Amino acid sequence: MTDEERQQLLDLIKQAKEGKQYAFTQLYNRYHRIIYNTIYNIVHNKDVTDDLVSVTFTKAFFKIASYVNHISFEMWLKTIAINTVSYTHLRAHETVLDLV
Repeated sequence: MTDEERQQLLDLIKQAKEGKQYAFTQLYNRYHRIIYNTIYNIVHNKDVTDDLVSVTFTKAFFKIASYVNHISFEMWLKTIAINTVSYTHLRAHETVLDLV
């Protein structure tokens, strides 16, 4: 990532923290495919992946104020995605498996 691209990203994050919808949309467009692939590689189901991507970005945008620059934004989103998968999807399936 070039310095200019990094600055553009930091500007988008700042704007998103200020509640600007345009910035949220740009961040979503920029990272949707990466987060989709991260989740799909875990759950191997397109419908479930679509749902979990939506939950991931919803959580991320509600928690955007907690993002700090010491980790990459992509890694921050991936962490939310993996936690979403483990808490939302895998635990729900564990409960179902426990009943069988």
